[in-house]
Order: sequence, then structure tokens, then C-alpha cells
Amino acid sequence: MSQHPYAPLAAVDSRLATAVVVARLRAGRSTSLRVSGRSMYPFLAPGQDVLLEPCATEALRPGELVAFERAGRVILHRVLSVHPGTGQVIEKGDNVRQASLVGKNEILGRATALVGRRPVELTQSRYIRVGRWLAGMSAVHARLHQFAAEHRLIGWPLALGFTVLLRLAGALAKPAKG
Repeated sequence: MSQHPYAPLAAVDSRLATAVVVARLRAGRSTSLRVSGRSMYPFLAPGQDVLLEPCATEALRPGELVAFERAGRVILHRVLSVHPGTGQVIEKGDNVRQASLVGKNEILGRATALVGRRPVELTQSRYIRVGRWLAGMSAVHARLHQFAAEHRLIGWPLALGFTVLLRLAGALAKPAKG
């Protein structure tokens, strides 16, 4: 069995690994990233390897997984929307309550495949549709959690119920392990 040409970087020193990933993407070269957090769970799980490719911010579409640099880390979250004038991206992890704004200068690229024994191309029409669907659900999820913060009595049951629904949707949409 041959090794994939985009073998994941060892996580011996996460700062060094982050610097290498950032440098490669900023130089216009594809690279891989090993998922380490649970912000995209269950769609992506810790230990999965993702192929990242550089792209212009304007080329990003809702539902795609965007890689960006923040606080010395590479973060991979779902695009909810892209502002056409400024290039700013509203992103949110599937397993995160709130969306956030990412500046054009923080964007590194997008995930195009899951790397493994059986690679999964995230650019297939199935995953593009699934990504848009999950992005829409994620946007509602963020709004419900904002509503819950303002209206605790009725908001929290709604927000928690939708959290369960979003996680179930992510599990059903999850690509098969490679």
C-alpha cells in the first residue's frame, strides 16, 4: 500500500505544523491537515486528514469548509456566507453555537478531500449539496442560540433541540471513513 502524496504533518509541535500549513497555503501549494478539535463533529472527527487547497476568498461558497488562521492555529469551519464587496466570510463550526466573521487576510484555503485509504472528494455534487444544507441549518442554529441568550425560558429548549437535530444531520451526512 503506497502512502498518499499529501501525508499529514506529525503533530509533534503544533506551532511548527501550523506554520508549515500556513506557509504552504500562502505559497499557493496544497497541503493536508489532521483534524484535532471537535468543532466540526460529527461531520469531521479528530484524527481525520483533510486535503486543503488555496483559493481566493471570492471563490468560496456557502457550505464549503474554509481553513483560516486565528490565534496561531489553523481552523476549519463551514462557510455560511461570503460578503462580495469585502471578501469577509461568516463561518461556524457544526458543533459550535455561534458564527463569527473572518477577514479576507485570515483565509488560507478550503478543504477539497478527506485523505485516507479511500479518499473522499468533498467537491462532488453530493457533498456540495450536503454542505449547503448543513450551512443553512448551522445559521439557524446560531440564531436560535442567540435567541436563547435573550429569552432563556423558551429559547434554551428550542436551541438545545435544534443542536440535537444539527448533530444528527451531520452524522447522517458524514462521509464514509477512508
